[in-house]
Amino acid sequence: MALLTDRDWITVRDLLAWENDLLETADRERVELETKMELGADEVRTETETEVDKILRSGAGGGSAMASIENVVATPGLLRWAHARTLALFYFECYGRQLNDRFRRKFEHYREQAEAAKQDYLQRGIGVVDLPLPRPAALTGSPASGALPAGAYYFAAAWTNVRGQQGSLGTLATAVLENAAGLILEAPSAPASASGWNVYVGNTPDLLYRQNAAPIAMGNTWTQTAALDLSAPFLSGQTPDRYLRPQRIFHRG
Repeated sequence: MALLTDRDWITVRDLLAWENDLLETADRERVELETKMELGADEVRTETETEVDKILRSGAGGGSAMASIENVVATPGLLRWAHARTLALFYFECYGRQLNDRFRRKFEHYREQAEAAKQDYLQRGIGVVDLPLPRPAALTGSPASGALPAGAYYFAAAWTNVRGQQGSLGTLATAVLENAAGLILEAPSAPASASGWNVYVGNTPDLLYRQNAAPIAMGNTWTQTAALDLSAPFLSGQTPDRYLRPQRIFHRG
């Protein structure tokens, strides 16, 4: 799961699962979908931060359980709230442009869905991690000798911490090899919470596989010299260590 402070934790693919003609509607009505995604993420992030502050002021998150918005992860319940909020913003603008009752009904539907999802999410608890691992910037790639087959490659990093947790997949970088060769991959600057990193590579942007057997030490590079290991696809980032609720913290499990 991504952190709530990461960029792009709401995706177009997510929203298409709710409305499969969303891109056509955005183009026809001249509504900037990506702007609505940013606004929806900002609104949910701000409201979640307010709820975390309330919990901490009540004493429910005191002592060693201190947390902030930087510790919150985008759990499925939070994503449902954010997706519905984004779609409500989207269809509200569509309605404002056309005064079309179909868009008004969709706006009202998603507004109600967003409020219900928010209440359900808060009741279940705000998922937080103790050692948050933000989404990495793009890896830097440079050529090397090797037997990696010619073709297009997509690669990204994921930070790890001392607990063995892995963060979300970083920004994608690409390389095209005209002939068999190798790639030297260097990680960007790391957050203080990271103790190492994993490297993921694939032939499509939607499916990347871990290439290293154990986390790579900070400051070290990774050299890909042979065909990709396809045994360990990237699945998810950090899952909550605990949940914040108005009166108490419920530990996972």
